[in-house]
Amino acid sequence: MKTREMGSPGFHQSLAAHQAVVPPSRVDSSIVEVVEGQTAAPWPKAAGGTTV
Repeated sequence: MKTREMGSPGFHQSLAAHQAVVPPSRVDSSIVEVVEGQTAAPWPKAAGGTTV
């Protein structure tokens, strides 16, 4: 399996150029935690035993 460390010099130049141009993600970690918690939470059963 190839990894970034094993990449060619051209790969490293391209990666560095990309990382210099693309802004870092500005995702709020507290929002991520809430969304993950809601996703993992069980949904209540609908009346009659069916799920929505």
